[in-house]
Amino acid sequence: MKRGLFSITAIGVLVVLFIIALENPQPVVLHLLGWRWVTPLFVPFLVGFVSGGVLMFLFLLPARIRLSWRLRRLRRAEPLPGGGIPGNQPIPNPLVRTPDRTRETQGS
Repeated sequence: MKRGLFSITAIGVLVVLFIIALENPQPVVLHLLGWRWVTPLFVPFLVGFVSGGVLMFLFLLPARIRLSWRLRRLRRAEPLPGGGIPGNQPIPNPLVRTPDRTRETQGS
């Protein structure tokens, strides 16, 4: 499901970038540290888009690595009671009265 959604999104982004490239063929002059670069308008747009994607990937990479380490550690750990989910023990209902077992043990 996630891969299909990712593929559809990627194809949509590529189509939008292709349309931008076709609609903006006029040249743009870029100046940086004494260099002069003449390029179509879509090239700086494409460079900004790609560099933003790379930066997003690099910023999210440490969290993804930590989560994979944690998942690996949890898979190696002993299974927990209650189906292996922390906090999956039954919660007592304060409205339901449970039988008092102390009287039974005192009489014997």
